[in-house]
Amino acid sequence: MSFPLYIVLRLIQRRLIVVYGDVRELTADTYTAVSEVVMGGPVIRAYDATEHTTARADDVIEARRQRPRRRAGRLSVPVG
Repeated sequence: MSFPLYIVLRLIQRRLIVVYGDVRELTADTYTAVSEVVMGGPVIRAYDATEHTTARADDVIEARRQRPRRRAGRLSVPVG
């Protein structure tokens, strides 16, 4: 006996919500760190905070690389 399609789709949707939430969070952290470096250049240099800001950006980028990645693609169904 097979599950009704609605139940299967709800299970997949719940998993996708979690996975895409993680992706959005990582992307926001990365964009924030990079934006601070790019847009705040004059202020960073004026307050001599270059080392601190660069280290923070490096930490965020490295954390993104090291964090285990879930494969959202295998949960998705190709459409079209």
